[in-house]
Amino acid sequence: MKITAFLEQQFTNIHALFANIAGDITEEEWRQRPGPGQNRIGFTVWHIPRTQDNFVHGWVQGLPEVLNQPEWSHWAPLRPLGIGVGITGAEADGVAVIATREDVLAYEEAVFHALIQWLRSVGDDDLDAIPDVARHLAPFPQYQTPLYLEETDGLRGQPVWNLLMRPCIGHIHRHLGELELAKSLVRSRSPGE
Repeated sequence: MKITAFLEQQFTNIHALFANIAGDITEEEWRQRPGPGQNRIGFTVWHIPRTQDNFVHGWVQGLPEVLNQPEWSHWAPLRPLGIGVGITGAEADGVAVIATREDVLAYEEAVFHALIQWLRSVGDDDLDAIPDVARHLAPFPQYQTPLYLEETDGLRGQPVWNLLMRPCIGHIHRHLGELELAKSLVRSRSPGE
């Protein structure tokens, strides 16, 4: 099996899991926290496609993210937050207010299709390339913050395949598990709890 075909299968599985887990979250659940000090569910759902968009388009290809397309102009207040790394609790809470469930599901769909289209255009040898991340992200101040740079430092200088496997697949699987647990916790509470 070609590596690109394997990766396409992995991203397709993540896309289906995302739809299954996030698709039935209610508006009330969207703004709830699974526990004290944790992010609202809506923030975590938003963070998943934002991470894939940032790494596949920004890091790997050096292209504007799907988020920068005109249909997402109403999310302009969220652009300075990047993918949500190193932002304040209040900023993270604001994500779950500005980004509705329906919008995030549509955004994830757009990111998924752009990702698959790109993946089908490259060969296995292209996955060994090491992208010029510093140059690719230089125009975007949200990716120059000390906390973002610190959080992503270990990924710089890595080949494309590693950037896809770690932040775009492994990291996302962890968040999908977190979302399943968060939904379960929120749904097990008594009303008003």
